[in-house]
Amino acid sequence: MSDSEETNKELKLVIVGDRGSGKCVLFVYDVTNTSSFHGVKDWLTVIKKVFSNSEKLPHLALVGNKIDLEHIRMIRRDSHIKFADDNNMLSFMVSAKSGKPLLQKDCC
Repeated sequence: MSDSEETNKELKLVIVGDRGSGKCVLFVYDVTNTSSFHGVKDWLTVIKKVFSNSEKLPHLALVGNKIDLEHIRMIRRDSHIKFADDNNMLSFMVSAKSGKPLLQKDCC
């Protein structure tokens, strides 16, 4: 399996692939940082361009991180879910600090 990661200060993009099958892209953003969330749209445009000659896009997942910081959260759950739904993405909420995962059905 080959993995590549692109990182800036606000968003982490992980592309995972295994010889042309099982590809997925995780768009991991910080729920306490609005520019992090807005950066997902730019990265999604890049991914669509990179895979423009492919039969289909890889699986896409939107991952909101730092849900343990609910008291300073800037991105509302409904905004997260709407973006994921509008772009045919799986939706997850996690806390890297606590290890707490929330699947889409639980994050609303």
